[in-house]
Amino acid sequence: MKSSLKHSKINGRHVWGQGYLQPSVNDWIGIFIVPEDLFGDPVENWESTIISYEGAFLGKKDWIKGKGKAKIIYAKSHNEKYVRIHVEGIDEPILEENKIAKKPQLEYG
Repeated sequence: MKSSLKHSKINGRHVWGQGYLQPSVNDWIGIFIVPEDLFGDPVENWESTIISYEGAFLGKKDWIKGKGKAKIIYAKSHNEKYVRIHVEGIDEPILEENKIAKKPQLEYG
């Protein structure tokens, strides 16, 4: 899997994906593809795990750098080495004012 997305991290490790700001109770959501060994537990046990995210958030029109904590609400093996996860924010993300991130360019291969 190739990606030019080098600014997204979960628990300090590079991942593919990004966060999306939303006007709702959980403030943000995210969809990511992460290494299967990210937590050490079997994938079936990942739901409800709390993660720390650092990277790009898509706002109303711009990508903004920031950090946030979230809970995994879905985890499923993507292939032999990677897992697709969906997360929902558990607090409001901390956004870096005036720090516009480059639009992520993803290449899956």
